[in-house]
Amino acid sequence: TKGPHHGHHKHASAGRYQLATALANLYVDLPRFTCLGIKPYLGAGIGYSWNWLKNDRWANFNGSSGALAWQYIAGFSHPLGACYDYFFDFRYLSIRAFNSAHNRVNVYTLGIGFRRYW
Repeated sequence: TKGPHHGHHKHASAGRYQLATALANLYVDLPRFTCLGIKPYLGAGIGYSWNWLKNDRWANFNGSSGALAWQYIAGFSHPLGACYDYFFDFRYLSIRAFNSAHNRVNVYTLGIGFRRYW
């Protein structure tokens, strides 16, 4: 028996969206919390995004575009010796999708990493 949710739906998504970005970022180190050795920082970046969309199932649409992209960054780092530290940050990335002022892709990420200084 076919129920109300069986088959194809008008608003269902069956496509694939891919993007690649190149951004230039600026960071500002905030005063260090000396008792914990933690160094917070804020940052922002601007750049370009390449977007690809493939949706053969519903709209038979295949397309690509490029657009302005920007991001905000907030995080902290902690030293692991004279030349090393680890960091944890949050990033909000916003991309204008497919040459439309109203279609935006917003990406939220949490990151952890390790840096070496020379």
